Amino acid sequence: MENIHEENLLTKYIYNDDLYSETDEHGIDIITLRYTLFQCRKQLLIAIQSLFDTEFVYGKVQLREDFDKLKSECDTLKNDYDLLKADFDDLIDHCKILVRQTNEIFAERNTYYSEWEYAKNLLTPRPDWDKCFHLVINWSKLSTGKTSDELVDVVINEITHGNTDGYIDKNFQGRFNMRRRITGLLIKEIWEHRFESKSNVKFMDYVSTYLSKRFDNQDRAMEISTNLEDTCSRYRNNYEINLFWKILTGQMEENIYHHEMKEFARIFQSFVKMSSKPLWTILWSDLSNVLRELYPEWSKERISSLIQAAQLDIHQASKDKNDFQFMFLFMEDDEGHIGNFLLTIRQFLHLDKMVYVDKIKDLLIGHPLVSMNQFKQVVQMVDPYISKEELQRYVSWVFDSKKMVFDDNKEIKSRDFEEVLLRLECCSCFMH
Repeated sequence: MENIHEENLLTKYIYNDDLYSETDEHGIDIITLRYTLFQCRKQLLIAIQSLFDTEFVYGKVQLREDFDKLKSECDTLKNDYDLLKADFDDLIDHCKILVRQTNEIFAERNTYYSEWEYAKNLLTPRPDWDKCFHLVINWSKLSTGKTSDELVDVVINEITHGNTDGYIDKNFQGRFNMRRRITGLLIKEIWEHRFESKSNVKFMDYVSTYLSKRFDNQDRAMEISTNLEDTCSRYRNNYEINLFWKILTGQMEENIYHHEMKEFARIFQSFVKMSSKPLWTILWSDLSNVLRELYPEWSKERISSLIQAAQLDIHQASKDKNDFQFMFLFMEDDEGHIGNFLLTIRQFLHLDKMVYVDKIKDLLIGHPLVSMNQFKQVVQMVDPYISKEELQRYVSWVFDSKKMVFDDNKEIKSRDFEEVLLRLECCSCFMH
């Protein structure tokens, strides 16, 4: 059927009526000639079609040169892969060896530790606890079934009458070194009385007067002051102790402490307003909203960090519960140490302060000596909403030093650029 269709198709374009109507005068077989011509044209069309198909197929054929190049690159990649795989297998073997050796070391360490514990219990001389029989009431009952460490606690409890909270005795003698706990308690006590008294007396004078009243006389107050100086020097890595000492010696402005406490109180009051029943409880979503309302310029990363710090303070690994008691965020120990949430707030406030100081620094660069008027103008440019009282407080702190340049009228004229920056960093300054 295909051949018949193809012949009809060819006949459509080849057939000519004149060929069948004419006769050959020479007697040539016209029918045979026609058929032969028809077959030749048919073969010609088939050859042309084959030529077209061949050209079309050849267009998709890759050159041998390209094939050889790709094959060479493929072989190179296979070799590199084999080398890397061999190296990887070697690393796996080494890793397994290290893991096995580590486990052996851990096992050996545990064995040595067990032997050390056994030798310690066996060789350490034991005190004769029966000597306490005549000194401690009901010693037989209190000491039954207790270890040496627990017996020490029993003796301490009997000596202190159950009051193990650290406190400073009025009969304390300054010849002993004060520990960090006692120092923290004393500093916390001083700040509490300072806040309650609302006194405007210079902080150093106030502390001196308070110690005299606290320890009955001036001599003991001097002994405590001497110990306090030594202790603050030894524990200067503690933030609360270091801040107290720098404020006491005039290195930092006292308002730094008060501003921080006011900021914590502002956060606490915002939480109280958002709290619901039961009392002192807010939702996690409210925590985020309150923080964004209090600090709209803070980034989402800061808010997330504060929420994570809050989770650590309340010992809640996730926010499965919808609410929590925010009182745990404002707890502090007897030395005045605050939790992770308030520590993070303190860090972010310090970062904002340093940005504030850097803006003032950028405008003062190029002036070796900074006058009071220049300083005021720069602060007002950086912080246009600052009040006159706050600006005057900045000026009073920054330009309160003996190392100044005076004019003929003995008025403050200018101050060294570096000293201005150092004093400003120790000032309670912030964007208003």
